[in-house]
Amino acid sequence: MSALGAIALLLGGITRVLDLTAVVIGAMIIFVVFTELKYSALAVYAVTALLAFILPIEKTVAVEYLIFAIYPILKPLFERAGRVFGLAIKLIFMIISSASLVLIFRFVFMMVDLWYIDLIFAIGLVACYFLFDVALTRFKLYYQFKLRHQLKIDRFFH
Repeated sequence: MSALGAIALLLGGITRVLDLTAVVIGAMIIFVVFTELKYSALAVYAVTALLAFILPIEKTVAVEYLIFAIYPILKPLFERAGRVFGLAIKLIFMIISSASLVLIFRFVFMMVDLWYIDLIFAIGLVACYFLFDVALTRFKLYYQFKLRHQLKIDRFFH
């Protein structure tokens, strides 16, 4: 899974068309999380992040992966905190992650000069995080009740 993620990040950095490759690869981690292998999901995340910074991958894509791909691993932990408190934790995490990505892009990669563009970008990132959360929840239900049985994945994890 880590090798596949690193190759996809490399292709995403080369083509510059797939700028959201990091989010897609982060979403792939959810398969490991769904099979209740949380430490394995953390290992896949860590190894892929390490490969993203060692290999000649576009560093903006590597930073996007580093910030976005941890969310599918942390999502079940946030949801255990309860509906209201879990939503508050998710929102705080989304805001902090989005703000850190904006700050990294502004001060490390020197990408944006205007403060209102940074603000619009940060708000857009929080909205994307929220949509990502909803999509992960819906996909989890689809995976648990249909896809897992159709693909006969159960036999690989027992």
